[in-house]
Amino acid sequence: MNASKMPVALELYSVRNTLKDDLEGTLEKVKGFGYDCVEFPGSPVFEAKRIAAAVKAAGLWVCSWHVGFDSLICDDEKLKATIEYHLTAGNKYLIIPWLPNEWLADPEAIKRSGERLNELSEKLGAYGLYTGYHNHSAEFKPLGDEGKTAWTLLREATCDKFVMQIDTGNAFHGGANVNAELLAAPGRSDIIHLKPYSSKTGYATMIGNEDDMNDYPTILSFCRGEGKTHTVVIEYECVELYTEMEGARLCVKNLREKFGSYLEK
Repeated sequence: MNASKMPVALELYSVRNTLKDDLEGTLEKVKGFGYDCVEFPGSPVFEAKRIAAAVKAAGLWVCSWHVGFDSLICDDEKLKATIEYHLTAGNKYLIIPWLPNEWLADPEAIKRSGERLNELSEKLGAYGLYTGYHNHSAEFKPLGDEGKTAWTLLREATCDKFVMQIDTGNAFHGGANVNAELLAAPGRSDIIHLKPYSSKTGYATMIGNEDDMNDYPTILSFCRGEGKTHTVVIEYECVELYTEMEGARLCVKNLREKFGSYLEK
């Protein structure tokens, strides 16, 4: 990989059906599309050693993994097993993709959640690992008397090393101003999700299309600078428009062809 370029990952949920049938072959194709690394989704379905070997053989690496909160906020024995799996698989970023509604219900609940997540950050940090949170759409509704969103409140309640992994498409779907959300949180966006989104057709669009709401120049410039982002992750999920693999291929092709200069240092 050219060290002067921002690495681009594929969230493998984008190709989940192909992946479960052929781990090694799928990863080889993902590399061929032009991706540098991958983010795995959900509960492991392959042994950690197989993951590590398959990723290495394809010329990729694991930049992060979406890990269920119940595998992280749990008893010590279960947490130890989670840590051992990810250390073996070669993953350092264990990102929580969903929390129970009561964790984000109101400002006080979010404050308590932040305390628990900070404790988790400390535990993982002892192993050189990190955690964070990945949004859907509900996190951008105003809460409490001040009208702050759950996303803002969670960021304020968590420590600086807790990753706020914004998913741009999901944020747009929730009515968020994505540029403003990023610019308000320099240094908290180690990894972000680029997901094409249209105000007219929702997720049924493609990176670089006229109706794609993502302001890639601003987003990627932020990532290269004060965002201190080390990897951008593409996630594509509209199989009605393109097949899993074709959607993944076109996303990285368009990103590199249309906005590749913004990936440069």
